[in-house]
Amino acid sequence: MYAWVRVGVLVLLVAGAGVAAVLGGLPDAGRVQEWIAPVGPVLFVPVCALACLVLVPKPLLSVLAGLLYGPAAGVPAAWAGIVLGAVLSFWLARLLGRDALAPLLAGGRLGRLERAYARRGLVSVIVFRLIPLVPFGLVNLGSGVTSLRARDFVLGTAVGVLPATALHVVVGAEATDTTSPQFLLVTAATLLLAVAGVLAARRLSRPAGDSVTR
Repeated sequence: MYAWVRVGVLVLLVAGAGVAAVLGGLPDAGRVQEWIAPVGPVLFVPVCALACLVLVPKPLLSVLAGLLYGPAAGVPAAWAGIVLGAVLSFWLARLLGRDALAPLLAGGRLGRLERAYARRGLVSVIVFRLIPLVPFGLVNLGSGVTSLRARDFVLGTAVGVLPATALHVVVGAEATDTTSPQFLLVTAATLLLAVAGVLAARRLSRPAGDSVTR
């Protein structure tokens, strides 16, 4: 019973953050830039991490980093903040929901996810991060209630989110010039990696006959 109470706390935290965002209204880009501009790249890291924790879209945070700091400082700031936010979400889910949700991993989609992580944990995390359509926040929380090793989650996330993060930062930095060489190069590289992620996910699903993609 206590385990389910912890799951309820997790659900309430996520739902509360969403309701607060809806009721409070979303500020326009200019207002957000005004609020965050005084925050340097180093302080942007914890701000970004907390935003990820309450399920603020990852691309929005990366674009904002590019808008504020440019690619040189924006990429490492956004990348570090996103990875930190993912790790916080992972451990929050593991702390609040692992015991109660573990029995559900015996079958269905969660069961396939559990088995995929058991076979190739690190590679599976990287693949999930490279596929744009796989929700970032759900991967964080879902991974937390599996038996995936924390080390594989952290390393896989750090590697897998870097390409898309770099793209979105460049989008923010080069918002007025989408034909710049930097923009085109990062876009092409990220698209290629995304395709590679989809192909890798299909290949990983073949040996055991299970699909880990959605």
